[in-house]
Amino acid sequence: MKLPRLLYLIMSIAFAGLLFSTHAYSELQRNPFENKSEALNKNLAEVKKAVRKRFPPRITSVIVAGSDSLIKSGDRYYRVGEIVDDYILTEVYENGALFVMDGKTINVKIIDNEIQ
Repeated sequence: MKLPRLLYLIMSIAFAGLLFSTHAYSELQRNPFENKSEALNKNLAEVKKAVRKRFPPRITSVIVAGSDSLIKSGDRYYRVGEIVDDYILTEVYENGALFVMDGKTINVKIIDNEIQ
């Protein structure tokens, strides 16, 4: 009678060890030194970047002055050649601007202070 109990005890210990080792292995799949809030911020930044790529920049004002032309988007001013929300500003004209992203040209206009 003692042999089955001993066998049961040995099998239980082996099974528990197997469960623990699988759990420990799955925990090591991620970087244990990485701060979870940093990982969440990194994922949030990637999501924001993906959302920005869908929509062209919003222009709130335009200053046409030849090679010194500017647009205002958000709280900043941008010159031709600068990057605005992952779009490259290529041209500024009286009622809007041209942007390029991934080889596609996007025309953003301002009409009566509303962006179209």
